[in-house]
Amino acid sequence: MDRLSRGDVRAMARLARARGLGRTPPKRFFGWAEVTVSDAKQDGRTVRATPTEENPYHADINLNLGVERGDERWRAKQKVHAIQLARRAKWREWSDDES
Repeated sequence: MDRLSRGDVRAMARLARARGLGRTPPKRFFGWAEVTVSDAKQDGRTVRATPTEENPYHADINLNLGVERGDERWRAKQKVHAIQLARRAKWREWSDDES
């Protein structure tokens, strides 16, 4: 996850585009699914900045599922969180013309 409010969005788009091109097969970058921190923190989730050398804007959303990964309920709980976050997200399109 990128912290869009914490830096230069053009720089973030360049990083995202480079990461996509480095995949096999290469992926094209179109934009972000944008979620506010307050929405991301709902339903027991936590959010923390986890900048990396490659991406100083990086952060993680921790789901805090309360069950071990191998537990049969893990996948169902993960899916619920994914649906909740997707419903709260809005699309922030990016075109190469903006770089």
